[in-house]
Formats: sequence, C-alpha cells, structure tokens
Amino acid sequence: MPTIMVVEDDRQLLEVMAHFLEVRGFDVHSASCGYEALAILSATGVDLVITDINMPRMNGLELANRIAGAHPGLPVIAYTADPATARSSNFAAVMSKPSSFQDILETINAYLPPVAAASC
Repeated sequence: MPTIMVVEDDRQLLEVMAHFLEVRGFDVHSASCGYEALAILSATGVDLVITDINMPRMNGLELANRIAGAHPGLPVIAYTADPATARSSNFAAVMSKPSSFQDILETINAYLPPVAAASC
C-alpha cells in the first residue's frame, strides 16, 4: 500500500483526513507540525506528503523546502486556505481548503506512481 503523510495542526482535520485516506487503502502517518513530520520521514519512508501551510513553529513552506533537500523527488502537496501563500517550486500541487474528498483523492493519485494509486 502507498504511504502518505498528512501534516496539519488542526487536530480534527488531521484525524478526518487520515481516516479518509486509510479507508481508501493508504497507510497514513500523521504529524501536527513540520518538526514531527521531519522526524517521521527520518524514521520511515512515505510516497507522498500533504501539508498545511500556516502552522506554528515550522510552516509548510519551510517543511517543503527541507523535504526537497533531504528527499528529492518526494511529492509534497500543499493543502491550504490561502493557495497564494503556497507558490513554491517545492510543491507538486496546491489544493484549496476546503476541497472535496474526490478532488483530494484525484490530486493524490496524480502524484503517486500508477501502481500505487488508490481507487475511488
């Protein structure tokens, strides 16, 4: 199964996203901040990262930059209420909050290898 990391400081949204992805057959790692996400990445591999932008301590822009340096080619998708703040070459895609679960799944599948993509 493909593994996705969701990075979101809103605990309720983090739990909803993780549950949605798990039901769709993904293995999910959850992180509530950029530092926690980097610790997970150093301990285990993931196929894709979805991150909020506006988070305390380390925002999603800095997280994407650090991931690009340490894990070149790992797709990072921004999931944010303000897509204009996510304009960075280190994001594979930018999704607006809120997005439908179908749009989220389609975006994820676009950046996973074809054998790893989940069905609807």
